[in-house]
Amino acid sequence: MPFAILIPWIGAVVVLVVKTRRPVEIIAVATAAATALTTWTLIGQAGTSLDLLGWAFHLDGLGILLTLVAANIGLLTVIFSLAYIEKDYARYYAWVLLFIGAMIGLVLTSHLLLLFFFWEITALCSFALIAFESDNPDARAGGLRALVVTQIGGVGLLT
Repeated sequence: MPFAILIPWIGAVVVLVVKTRRPVEIIAVATAAATALTTWTLIGQAGTSLDLLGWAFHLDGLGILLTLVAANIGLLTVIFSLAYIEKDYARYYAWVLLFIGAMIGLVLTSHLLLLFFFWEITALCSFALIAFESDNPDARAGGLRALVVTQIGGVGLLT
């Protein structure tokens, strides 16, 4: 269960270190594919719980479905974007992989503090991806708008 979160996060670090276009693309696709394959192995494990030093994760039917959705749409996003990302590709793929891991963590955690942590990582990634073309004022405004909306949601989550 934690591998579905850790695989994309490790991949995000690796693409930032590598930085050369073709290897970054290969690593990003391989990481997203490994994450998607890992989530498919969760089918049939509903009811499984994991407690890592007080940090709890629980796998139920809805969690399996949403994990599959996050990982497989993430894989398709990485593949589709290969033709469109022309600059800062390491940064872009790092944000996408971090987002995939955060979404999976958000779905699988049963600990309130971890839920909020994954929510905030997802919000930060959303902002970074929407505002990715930082020289475009519309992209920056859209990213800021998304960040404000997710922060309002985060406050609602904690109340």
